[in-house]
Amino acid sequence: MTFTRQALYAWLDAHQVPFRDSVGVLIRKRGTTPSAWREGAHDLFLPMDPVLLPDLAELPSTTVDERTPRLSPPRQISAYMRATDDPVRNVAVIEAALVSVFGPPNRSTVTNAISREWSDPVEPTCNIRLLGFLRNDPLNRMPNSRHEAISGSATEASVTITPDWWPPLNDKDAALLTGGVPVLDPADDARCEAPSVGYAGYGPSRPLPEDCDCPAGFWRSAEGDRFLLVSRQRRFVMFDRDDIQSIRHDILLPAKGGGGVGVSITVRLGRATQSFGLLSDHYGAEGTLALAERVAKTLGVPLKCTEDYDC
Repeated sequence: MTFTRQALYAWLDAHQVPFRDSVGVLIRKRGTTPSAWREGAHDLFLPMDPVLLPDLAELPSTTVDERTPRLSPPRQISAYMRATDDPVRNVAVIEAALVSVFGPPNRSTVTNAISREWSDPVEPTCNIRLLGFLRNDPLNRMPNSRHEAISGSATEASVTITPDWWPPLNDKDAALLTGGVPVLDPADDARCEAPSVGYAGYGPSRPLPEDCDCPAGFWRSAEGDRFLLVSRQRRFVMFDRDDIQSIRHDILLPAKGGGGVGVSITVRLGRATQSFGLLSDHYGAEGTLALAERVAKTLGVPLKCTEDYDC
């Protein structure tokens, strides 16, 4: 047995966990409950039938707040088992159940926790992580808002499932992946690094289709109303022209750190605002400012410049 994306989806489907539904649809169907330990957040509990894992303390859930994209599926699904006050035993029970489905995990025991991970060998952003904090480790005696708010959580086994599932692209977005027009001119494009579009903040990227050979870069549709950022890690994000808020040019002056300069694009994704890096290097402020000015002019958006110390 080997953990793969398809194996994870088959397992979740067999237990009727609606991981493909958008967060907005799930909220309408299920409602939410204020989080016991995250200020301003809510727990969105998901159904399961049969039970996903043995001795779970509650239904699987995903956390939502005002910035969570309502049109995207849940980024992560969490489940907790606290049947005993021994974290080693709790982790062992859940690990055995997951091994029976997905085979052996990658194992590690960090300073204060037991950690197990199952991940897709090709796309490791699709994974399951199992964690249990060691009861007697000094680091675990520090204040912890979850442990203080939820009885038994200090010794629980926590499971985090990241399906990394996305709905099929519509025809226009699929065409952009195969026939996008470069936004930058060749000289600027050669200087820019592959955009940073990883799982930053609340604007998660999605993986390129397996048969897509779109290179890393910054692209637009032929009509100029839809944009695409692709990273070297074969992940991408798309957005409309109206979603682009600004281009940023940020200078960090040498202090404790060596300093540097960066050019990024700020985009509205649903209810959240996300910045994606276009260039981060030591070319110098003058050259990168000229590049930022050209990109802002091309897109017809404001240019925002900041300067601070690299502390």
